[in-house]
Parts: sequence; C-alpha cells; structure tokens
Amino acid sequence: MYHKTNTNKVNLFVRECICTATLELMKTMNYEDITVSAIIKKAGVSRMGFYRNYGSKEEAIEDFILTAFENTLAEIRSKRPLELKTYNVIVTVLENFRKYADYIKLFVSQKLDHLLFDCYSKAFDMLSPVRDTSAVGYYYKHMLLSNLFSVEMAWIRSGMKESPDELARIYSRILKMQSRI
Repeated sequence: MYHKTNTNKVNLFVRECICTATLELMKTMNYEDITVSAIIKKAGVSRMGFYRNYGSKEEAIEDFILTAFENTLAEIRSKRPLELKTYNVIVTVLENFRKYADYIKLFVSQKLDHLLFDCYSKAFDMLSPVRDTSAVGYYYKHMLLSNLFSVEMAWIRSGMKESPDELARIYSRILKMQSRI
C-alpha cells in the first residue's frame, strides 16, 4: 500500500497518530513485540482506522520514512536549477538525514535498516524521472544508493562528527576515486 492513498484531513491525522504511536512504542519495546492492538490503543484510533490506512505496522513505518524523504525531495526541488549540482543535492540529503537521525538510530537499533534502504530506493525513483532500464543503469542506481546509505550509516556509528557539508565533500571525493577504477 502506498502511503498517500487517502489524503483527506481526517485520514492524515489518523495516519500521523498511528505513526507517532508506533515510533513511541519502538522506543520502549522490541519492534517484533509491538502489536496492532498496542499501536491503536496508544494512537487512540480504531482497528478499522488502522487497517483503512495500513496493512501492517511495517507500512506505518514506511509511511513515516517516505514522508521524510518526500520532505527532503521537496526541499531539493525548491532549489534553483544552478543549485542542483550533485554536491548540493547530497548536502541537502545529509542535512535532512541529520534532522531525522534519532529516528534512523531507532530503526537501526530495531533492525529495520532494510526498510530504510527500500525507502531510499523509492525516494531515488521519485527524484530521478529518467529511468535507465539497462542492466548498467539498474546496477549503477543500486551502487549509488548503497554507497550513500553505507556512508550515512557509518556517519551515524561515528557520532556524526562531520557537518553535512564536510561529509558531502568526502563523499564527492569517494565518487571521484571510484570513477578512476
């Protein structure tokens, strides 16, 4: 289920309550132990309200992550064309990554990194209207996604000491080094 199927204000509010409740429960419980019953109780919504919006608790988490990515993409798209160099896009992505770092740490601690990466892939597809369907295009996309994701995960593990600008410079250097191989 895509997370924007129903955009009326009531459903947006219900989805926000469900996502917030799920994230709050994840702070004190193992993700596997969280039930839909616990989520709806904490969110103050009905079971029908939950299933009208999501097919599973994983979809609620995906909704939160994709909404964060959509906010990042909206910020990227709002920039002037001259500011859309790869470096500037990476800085914006890293700035937003830092903004959501506590949630990302929560997802990693709950072993939901795969969900983060899947959402990265969906966000990349939203950002890039050109689809290279060749084998090279397919693997190139996954290489870029994996590289950036790995760098961001290493940044989290190292305490995010570098600024987004510094890390974007490092990442750009890594990409240049890869292109020489």
